[in-house]
Amino acid sequence: MTVHELGLGAGLQVHYAVFDGLVVVSTGLAAIDQVASRSHSLADEHAYQTALSGRPDQLSSVLFATSASSSASASKPD
Repeated sequence: MTVHELGLGAGLQVHYAVFDGLVVVSTGLAAIDQVASRSHSLADEHAYQTALSGRPDQLSSVLFATSASSSASASKPD
């Protein structure tokens, strides 16, 4: 896996990688490594299921983000 870095301004770097059908973007390399070494599907996570409840039947994209205190999702229907 190759991780790329994009500088967005003074003190802000974003890292990203594409692997296993995923695009992973983070401000830290450790988060990308955690996704790459995951042992189960995101679909099994309660926070992911909750965030996507009530979504349209067909999606063209999904953005899901988590932190220690929150989770969010965004989707764009076809």
